[in-house]
Amino acid sequence: MSSFPPPPPTIRVIQTHDQQRSLHTTASRHGLNEFFDEKDNWGKAEVKTGRPWRCDELRLKSNTDLHKLWYVLLKERNMVMTMQAEYKRQCEVFPSPERIEKLEESMENVLEVIKERDRAVNLLETGETGEPGQRWAYNQLGLGYWHQCREHYVPQHYNKVLNARVALSGKWQYRYKRLYREKLMNQEYGKIKKRLMYEKRLKEAFPELEQNQ
Repeated sequence: MSSFPPPPPTIRVIQTHDQQRSLHTTASRHGLNEFFDEKDNWGKAEVKTGRPWRCDELRLKSNTDLHKLWYVLLKERNMVMTMQAEYKRQCEVFPSPERIEKLEESMENVLEVIKERDRAVNLLETGETGEPGQRWAYNQLGLGYWHQCREHYVPQHYNKVLNARVALSGKWQYRYKRLYREKLMNQEYGKIKKRLMYEKRLKEAFPELEQNQ
């Protein structure tokens, strides 16, 4: 018989969800204070800011960096617009209002770079840019025009406003189309008549021009 003592029982430590803490690397949150500028800039006549982001600089960044930069710019724009509204409420001059233009230019450049990458990927995979094109559409009076296609959140068969507007089209539009074509023809005839009268006055004022021809 062995005289060694039995091994101790295995103790399993189970952590609950309340005991676990996730690691955060972002800045600390301050609630609604994030919508306001730093207190050191309050009351200043000018706030120093940098220039907007350029497309050449943004093309060197990855999609993840562009995604982060977009939300940084969006957060900064919300802060600047909040401060502008607060200065307006206090009937004071908003310092450095060009900050909004710089932020909007930077955000437009970010979107332009993302569109360039999307076009390149679509051209490589499908041979097309993938951008929405134009189609020939009709307005409420039945007049045709080129409509710029765009993405909609509601499908066409669920869009009650569009379906109600399309349902109003019919033969009653023919009269307005005829009158519109007549208006265009009268405008074109007026231009031709005006040009002929101008040439007639030139010939009367300078009869030698007709002889030289």
